Amino acid sequence: MKLTDLRGILQYVPQFREKTFILAIDGAIVTDDNFATLLLDVALLWSLNIRVVLVHGASAQIRTLADEHQVNATDLDGTGVTDADQLGQLTGTPSGLWVALFLLVSTAALALGARLLVP
Repeated sequence: MKLTDLRGILQYVPQFREKTFILAIDGAIVTDDNFATLLLDVALLWSLNIRVVLVHGASAQIRTLADEHQVNATDLDGTGVTDADQLGQLTGTPSGLWVALFLLVSTAALALGARLLVP
């Protein structure tokens, strides 16, 4: 990267400081070689006081589990929700536990999101 490139990028920092960006990432990125780079970029944005919320998809992991268990996975295109029964089938975990876990994580995410969005 050239110094002129860095200057060009830095002009946007004041505009986005104290703002929150929501990044939707595919679940496959977790196993990608560039995942560490993505996390470093997010850490850099945080250090510049630009908040980032990562929304992690799970279609790659669900597809792998479905193949391993020879189950037909549904809603892998990101437009729907994988139902608790299917998650229970794929992981051997009761579907009710998935619902409870979802509610817990959703509540925590909402609380964190509210904390990030309100100065």
